Amino acid sequence: MKISEYIKRPEFGVPVDVIDKIQIYHAHPMSYVRHLLGSPIWVSLNSGFRHEKHELEKGRTSLTTEHLFRPIDRPGSEKGLGASDYRTHLELMPKLVNLIERHTDYSRLCFYPNVKTPFAHCDYRFGNDELAFFISKGGSWTQLSKDKLIEAAKR
Repeated sequence: MKISEYIKRPEFGVPVDVIDKIQIYHAHPMSYVRHLLGSPIWVSLNSGFRHEKHELEKGRTSLTTEHLFRPIDRPGSEKGLGASDYRTHLELMPKLVNLIERHTDYSRLCFYPNVKTPFAHCDYRFGNDELAFFISKGGSWTQLSKDKLIEAAKR
């Protein structure tokens, strides 16, 4: 996967440490996952690194999103390892979830089923060794088991 796939609004600039984080924590492991999946995985257009200027333009004032790739005063977010959203063919989403669990160090995966193009948001917020699963409905996240998430992805 290319670093440029992970950058929203490159005209605002991208700090070198963010490029390193994208390469190490997102592009490299997801390239391997894409290889194992045997099918395309796309980084969602509004995903990856989003500059603070972009967030402010969109009216987001809390600036606590993992997409800023900076430390946030919250357990697991101290290193600012970032977040990315991934899409694939919907019928492959259950396999993608399994591969992300086995072959990445992400600590949270949230499936967004009720959007035009369903996707999986992945980040390092929890900073633990186990992947926690969530589903987004109406903008709020609900934690659930991996089996329930996969069941939702099959619909």
